[in-house]
Amino acid sequence: MNDVQRGYLSDLLVHIDKIIRYTESGREAFFASEMEQDAVLRNFIILGEMSNDSEKNLPITIRISHGVI
Repeated sequence: MNDVQRGYLSDLLVHIDKIIRYTESGREAFFASEMEQDAVLRNFIILGEMSNDSEKNLPITIRISHGVI
């Protein structure tokens, strides 16, 4: 795996970590905060866009062995 691929996977983990941190306060607090909802939605959108680009950024071996990426 090269540096670009490592960076791509690192970026995926950054956005997953943000979603986890933004939702740690629980369901009620999350739904009470429009800002938290927007932040989580934004990170899910970014993850979706990144996963659409996985063909360019990840080798075929990783995409086959981890088909849910």
